[in-house]
Amino acid sequence: MQRVPEPELMDEFEQARAYALADFAEPNQRFVDAWAAHFPGFEAGAVLDLGCGPGDIVFRFAERWPGLTVHGLDGSAAMLQFAVARLYEQPRLQGRVQFVQGLLPGAQLPLPRYDAIVSNSLLHHLHEPGVLWRSVREFGAP
Repeated sequence: MQRVPEPELMDEFEQARAYALADFAEPNQRFVDAWAAHFPGFEAGAVLDLGCGPGDIVFRFAERWPGLTVHGLDGSAAMLQFAVARLYEQPRLQGRVQFVQGLLPGAQLPLPRYDAIVSNSLLHHLHEPGVLWRSVREFGAP
């Protein structure tokens, strides 16, 4: 099968807006529920979401596990506008949730290592998939 990646960034405001307003509640909640089922004791630490987009999974992790610090990384400033706006509306999560604009490889993150790294919507945007796996090794705690 030939791999056909999507464009690396959704950096047009209208494109980011359409994505941010789309209803991904069911698959995103299934992603979080699967995490809970596979890692039942993981309730504290730092989580990094690579390719977080408008941040829905970041918010779901932070809301479900109050002991987590959750950072979201995305290359699209337009996409992160929606994540930051939502964070502004949820002051109880401020201090535990942070969004960072950056590209892989080479993104500058708030922490040197993360206890867990998740990524639900990035791999199909990367023209070189090895970037994801190298980033997991770079940013993940041993």
